[in-house]
Amino acid sequence: MRPRIAYLGDSPLPGPASYLAGIMTHYGLPFLHVPPEAPPPEEAFAEGVGLYILSDYPSVRIPADSMRRLCERVRDGAGLLMLGGWESYHGLGGDYDATPLAELLPVVISSRDDRRNWPQLILVRKRLEHSHPGGAPVRPPPRNRRL
Repeated sequence: MRPRIAYLGDSPLPGPASYLAGIMTHYGLPFLHVPPEAPPPEEAFAEGVGLYILSDYPSVRIPADSMRRLCERVRDGAGLLMLGGWESYHGLGGDYDATPLAELLPVVISSRDDRRNWPQLILVRKRLEHSHPGGAPVRPPPRNRRL
């Protein structure tokens, strides 16, 4: 049996969360979805959960004991994927900078809202080598090609 996924956030399933939920369903990945307005159930931190996806899920929804268990699960080898959004990292109510989870992420989370919205595509350029995210390939965009 594949490890179970705890997907916390985005929206109720009929909304934007259905995109990621649809991909996981298509590939037969068992998951538990918790919308951002609900606290996570105990089963979200069970031994069989192998990946935690946090996306627009406010930290205040995770009780202190559950946050401690989440951090323990990640330290013990469970995966953690935090997707950027309005309530991720610090954002608009994410406030993860004040949680133990901030120490596990390979980023420094600002203690203030530092989100930026841009009306066009933004390209990220790799500036330094880093051990995270596990050697994922980062390539510059092709030259002279319109995006």
